[in-house]
Amino acid sequence: MDNITGLQATLEQVYNQMLPLCSSLIGAAQGIAGFAALWYIAARVWRQIAAAEPIDFYPLLRPFALGIAIMLFPTVIAIMNGVLQPVVATTNNMVQDSDAAITTLLQQKTAAEQQTPAYQMFVGTDGEGRPRQMVQIHPPG
Repeated sequence: MDNITGLQATLEQVYNQMLPLCSSLIGAAQGIAGFAALWYIAARVWRQIAAAEPIDFYPLLRPFALGIAIMLFPTVIAIMNGVLQPVVATTNNMVQDSDAAITTLLQQKTAAEQQTPAYQMFVGTDGEGRPRQMVQIHPPG
């Protein structure tokens, strides 16, 4: 069961190594997201101004919020990791508790199997099994 805890450590290591390596990609995404959010908001405002309608700001908040989230991507990821860290710790404790329970159950299963007649006959205590008893036939008389 060390593979499960090893997987968590591996994922954390990949995260710590990849975030700095992706900084140029994050920068490009931030630029595109900022431009796209600005373009979308400007187009919506322009359409409402051109139609002589009042500007409705509420629908414009969603692209603005998405643009902010993308602009602050490393901070958003750090906040998400901070919030989810208790969940990671709790599930890690659950894995350790279940590992101990599974180990106990496997030991009980092995002990119960060793008491069965089939185990005694085919395996036995020394791994050789119990040899068949030679049956001697005595002549009558």
